[in-house]
Amino acid sequence: MNVFQIVTLIALVGNTSLGIFVLLSNPTRSVNKAFFSLTLFMMLWLGSMFVTAWSWPSPVLLFWVRQTLSFATLIPIGVFILHSTIIEPDIRIRALLFKLKYWLLAAGVVIAVCHSSIFVISATTPTEQKQVPPIEYGWGFFLHTAYFLVVTVFVVVNFWRAAKERTGAQKAEIQFLQMGCVASFILGVVVVTVAELLSNQELSRFVPLSVLVLDGFVTYGIATRRILAVSTVLQRVVSYILMSIYLVCLYVFSVWAIGTA
Repeated sequence: MNVFQIVTLIALVGNTSLGIFVLLSNPTRSVNKAFFSLTLFMMLWLGSMFVTAWSWPSPVLLFWVRQTLSFATLIPIGVFILHSTIIEPDIRIRALLFKLKYWLLAAGVVIAVCHSSIFVISATTPTEQKQVPPIEYGWGFFLHTAYFLVVTVFVVVNFWRAAKERTGAQKAEIQFLQMGCVASFILGVVVVTVAELLSNQELSRFVPLSVLVLDGFVTYGIATRRILAVSTVLQRVVSYILMSIYLVCLYVFSVWAIGTA
């Protein structure tokens, strides 16, 4: 497996594990279910991206590239669902869909564009030299980028307003989720845009790490502030996991530093 495949697989496994962990920690709480729906959209995005990292006939590869971009478009919907359930824990699905009607419409338009030649013109099978499948974009690429930039602004504004009006655990949840979502979106958009502007799409092989940024904020929030209503026992488990990851990273860095000295 190459770097792109490994990075994508790590992000997929980590995101899936966190989503299931949060759901099982409090399966009846609407916020936990909403967070799982967000991680589900991310699973679909990372899963389809992982498929594109292998050799396929051009029509099959093009299909999965378009699915990857389409699933990415749904991630902001998951964020807004999560935000709405934090603000209104008892909101019903019908009311939620009505509240998000304009975002659902915008996502539908962008997904339609993702499946047209004005966005993705062609895709070439990845090779050892080019781990990320070379994609030829049309002007729809800028529409997709603009969609995520607008989403980022709305996430900042909406979560900031909600945090001002709340206190305690609910405020902590909003703050950690806001920082995670904003950092994740900005990292993903910047890496993809820079890679396209520099005509070096290999840079985008690290885009899956943007998911781990959100997961990192949420995991840290669980360990330090017990957000998402996890139990004390599970909070300690997460704390030990974070400490283990820190020690492993420190060890790997030390070995690398000694080896290159």
